[in-house]
Amino acid sequence: KATCVEVSLSDKRHGLFDVAPYLRTPYFAELGDPSYFAQVQLFFRGIGWPNGQDFSPDTIAAHLIPIPNPHHEP
Repeated sequence: KATCVEVSLSDKRHGLFDVAPYLRTPYFAELGDPSYFAQVQLFFRGIGWPNGQDFSPDTIAAHLIPIPNPHHEP
């Protein structure tokens, strides 16, 4: 999905974090631009973008959509 970031958490959970619910607010609306969205980076153990939008690890963990981690052995 174009509004999802794949993440691996420190507790070994792996999944997708979907920013779509946040795009309705002016602060996060810029994330709707695919070229800007692609600039996501790690930011204080969470994720962030160049113009200051960010999500904390707690927010990401609370809304994580689990998927199998291809880099984690069972």
